[in-house]
Amino acid sequence: MNVLVRYRYWVIAWLVLVHVSGAVGLLLAPDFFLAFTPFNLLLSAALVVASHERSSWVLPVGFLGAAFAGWFVEVVGVNTTYIFGDYLYGSSFGFQCVGVPLLIGLNWAVLVLAGLQVARHHLLIQSRWLAALSVSGMLLALDLLMEGVAPRLDFWTFYQGASPMTYPGIHNFVGWLVTGFVIAFIAHPYLSRGVNRMALFYLVLQGVFFIILNALFLIF
Repeated sequence: MNVLVRYRYWVIAWLVLVHVSGAVGLLLAPDFFLAFTPFNLLLSAALVVASHERSSWVLPVGFLGAAFAGWFVEVVGVNTTYIFGDYLYGSSFGFQCVGVPLLIGLNWAVLVLAGLQVARHHLLIQSRWLAALSVSGMLLALDLLMEGVAPRLDFWTFYQGASPMTYPGIHNFVGWLVTGFVIAFIAHPYLSRGVNRMALFYLVLQGVFFIILNALFLIF
């Protein structure tokens, strides 16, 4: 058995602690806690991927492919405004290449991996088309939550002309649906294999994290 699976409740407890303390910290001392965003994303993604059971060579191939695809789509999006609208990334995600943080590709890959695992093992979806569609819906729901806090956390900012927008238009969400579907459909043969018992927890944790952030920022 995967050693992380054996101790997964400790891993879950640690991730909950990090995300809850991070949500509060981003409200009280945003500059200090935002500096840990790349580390938190890297470590969380590593724990999810390392928790995968019965994986083979197809897992890293599919994961790296999904990461590159997600990053490449964002590069096109940032530099053309065609896919998601007019937006720019801030500095919170660390090193950028062609205007897009490399960690954004990692984030796309881990979310697609988690979504495909949830679709197969929790929603019991066998169809490749339906699995990809369900993943795109999960990612859209998460994006709806992220967009409410992204500008304040210097994740990314959408613009209308020269003026920053507090919330993006429908263009962005259509882009997320289509991009999520395409990447999930292509990655399905690779990332739906095996079993990842952290997948559902990770998606729920991300959703709860951004719900808490939206609530705290609304209150304070």
